[in-house]
Amino acid sequence: MEDDLLKRVAARWAAGLRIDPATAKVWSEYVETGDPYNDYPHPDGWFDQLGREWFAADPVERIPVYLYDLPEATIEQLQANARESDHEGWQQVRVRPGTG
Repeated sequence: MEDDLLKRVAARWAAGLRIDPATAKVWSEYVETGDPYNDYPHPDGWFDQLGREWFAADPVERIPVYLYDLPEATIEQLQANARESDHEGWQQVRVRPGTG
């Protein structure tokens, strides 16, 4: 099991380095905050703290990587993309039909 875990961690780390913020797919899931990948077996009730966590993946490779496991520059660009997208979405909501 330890070898499998190390392989998964290495694969996610390498995938995170290849994620292009311009094309990345980003989503959130409610997961156990201490183990967002569910890598470790948990006895019932061991760690029942669920939280909304963000993941990103290359659209072709499709390996989910926890946001804070990504390089800092990638995180910053993904957050900037999200702010821009939010701004554009609100601009569309605020414009009344026929006013441009």
